[in-house]
Amino acid sequence: MKLQKMLEETGHSAFCSEELESVDIKGIEANSSKIEEGYLFVAITGYQRDGHDYIQDAIDRGAAAVIGEQNLADLTVPYVTVEYSCGSLA
Repeated sequence: MKLQKMLEETGHSAFCSEELESVDIKGIEANSSKIEEGYLFVAITGYQRDGHDYIQDAIDRGAAAVIGEQNLADLTVPYVTVEYSCGSLA
């Protein structure tokens, strides 16, 4: 599914852009060690670990895009900032 369509269908249309139209998502994962080529990585701030610390690992494993709560720049894949990443695609 295209990332833009996924965001629109979950009520996040404000984040849609030309850049996101071409991103094809093959799966969604919050554990960077389970990321496969073309997956969307969701960085979740947890009680013991912060998923944002694993963004580069997810990208290295093939993440096509990342959703997270922090304002980050200079990633090599599209990054969408949301208020609460744990419920962003529910």
